[in-house]
Amino acid sequence: MAKRNDWLGDEMLDRMMNVIMGLAEELYVTRDRLQVMERVLESRGALDRDELDRWKPDEGQQDEILRDRDAFIQAILSRALDKPPGDPGADA
Repeated sequence: MAKRNDWLGDEMLDRMMNVIMGLAEELYVTRDRLQVMERVLESRGALDRDELDRWKPDEGQQDEILRDRDAFIQAILSRALDKPPGDPGADA
């Protein structure tokens, strides 16, 4: 297991800080990649940003989106519980 960061002097606060930092890292990388992708696609005429706002998933796509969301939440919770993702004890 990775060494626990000791930022705030309290184990639970440090776990929450790990969650926050993990989310911040994921969010920044996602935003950066999304901006690049949108600009490249728009410059090639392959993207209409208004169409993105109007898009609705079909049932299969919605199921996939929900599975991905659940896996993302599990990864976040595993940080809060200081357990590796996929650890059966991370569900508690």
